[in-house]
This record gives sequence, structure tokens and C-alpha cells, in this order.
Amino acid sequence: MDSLAANQDQILVPPITPSQIRALIARMDSVIDLDKLKDGTPFADAGADSLDFFNIISEIQMATGVIISDEDIEQVNTLNNLVAFLNARMS
Repeated sequence: MDSLAANQDQILVPPITPSQIRALIARMDSVIDLDKLKDGTPFADAGADSLDFFNIISEIQMATGVIISDEDIEQVNTLNNLVAFLNARMS
């Protein structure tokens, strides 16, 4: 039961918010500076290297069930863009 509850904590349901994404990132082993990760700040400007960004996208895909294709990656480079992308595909 505990592992099921833990998995449910990581499932995101719409409407997705920037704070939900920040919380997911905070649970990850990441070098992102959450104090620098503002809604419109590119993930790279908050310290995310390409591996961090890949891991974030992977976690988001698992938490939402939304596939973010390679073609869509540039559209989700900030929290606001990622939230808008997810909410558009989950509605």
C-alpha cells in the first residue's frame, strides 16, 4: 500500500501548475536551483544541463502520461511553457 500511495503522489492531473512541476523537480536528484527557476526562466538558466532536462522530461511523462516528442522539446523550455503544453494535451 505504501508504494502505491507514493506512486500516486507522483501522478499529476490537470490543471497542471508551475508549483506542481517545481515539487516534482524538488523530489529528483537534480542540480537545478529552484530559487532561480521562475515561471518564465529557461531550465538551463536555473542550472539544468541536458541530462537534468532529459530526466525532468522523463519524470513529467511518467507523472502525466503525456509524451513529449523530440520535436516538442524546445516548446517546453520554461515552467510556463511546460505547463501550457501539458494542460493543452491533457484537457
